Amino acid sequence: MDHINYKKSFLVMGSDTVPLQTVGGSSQICRVEVRDTVKIPAHSRMWVPVNIPLAEFIAPFGFVEPDPDVMAEKEVFPMSGIVETHSENVLVNVVNYGSEPVTIFKRMHLRTCKPFFENTQQLRFARVTQQVDCNTLPEHLTDLYDRSSVHLNYQEKSDLQNLLCKYSPVFSKSSEDIR
Repeated sequence: MDHINYKKSFLVMGSDTVPLQTVGGSSQICRVEVRDTVKIPAHSRMWVPVNIPLAEFIAPFGFVEPDPDVMAEKEVFPMSGIVETHSENVLVNVVNYGSEPVTIFKRMHLRTCKPFFENTQQLRFARVTQQVDCNTLPEHLTDLYDRSSVHLNYQEKSDLQNLLCKYSPVFSKSSEDIR
């Protein structure tokens, strides 16, 4: 006897959610919406809190992809990545590549989220790191800072130090740290 994999699916009709039963893997795709209105400064990125309506009905991990309509409407790029769909605090990285600040409004459709297991045939990898707040430059970046700041003025040195500090998690600390 063949094993049949039954999955729960749900049909949303107006304000009603109707449970359905389907055979095979889930094909549920959820919207990813901005939780609160945020303003992203020009030429910068920001971790934006989002909601995934009906996420409780899909896999615990989801692959989020940017919505092309959002990118066409505003000069922003919501980065692709893997998120915990059932988490209370889902964050997505949004890049404002324009020369003006961009306001992203509450409940705005930002991306779509598919259960992660649906993407296993495609080779996609995402490494998400939280921004690190630091007041002093990490030791593994001091040599880089010293060599890079020789001909910079005070403001440029300060900007370089802030940049290195902000992105310190992406720099390897030693040759053993390279993956």
